[in-house]
Amino acid sequence: MPSAVNSRKVLVVDDDDDIRLLLCTILRQAGHEATGSATGRGALELARSEPFDLILLDLHVPDLDAWTFLVRSWEDPKVKKIPVVMVTASDDEGLAERAEAWGCRAFLRKPFQPEEVLATVAATAR
Repeated sequence: MPSAVNSRKVLVVDDDDDIRLLLCTILRQAGHEATGSATGRGALELARSEPFDLILLDLHVPDLDAWTFLVRSWEDPKVKKIPVVMVTASDDEGLAERAEAWGCRAFLRKPFQPEEVLATVAATAR
C-alpha cells in the first residue's frame, strides 16, 4: 500500500457502474482517493470544482465523449493541468496513438488488471 505521500486523488469517469466501482475500489484499496462520475458533463464539473491529480476517462461516456471532454478541459486552466488516462474496451489499434496526440498521458485497455491500473496511476499522476 502506498504511503500518504504517494496517495493520489483520482476522478474515474465511466458510465458502466461496475467498471467505475471496480476502478474506484482498486484505487481506494491501494490508498488513493477515488471519486466517480457516470457522465462527461458531471466529470467536467467535478474537475472544475475539486483538485484532482489524475482523471481516468472512458472513451464512450454519455453526454460528453472523451474527445469532447478533452477539448472542453483545454478551455479551463485548472482542468487542463490534470493528466488524463484514456480507458476503453475498443480494439482499435490506432486509438492509443490518437489519445496521446490529443494529450492523454496514458492508455488502459479493458479488461485491465489491478496492477496495470496502479502502475499507470503511479506513472502518470503528478
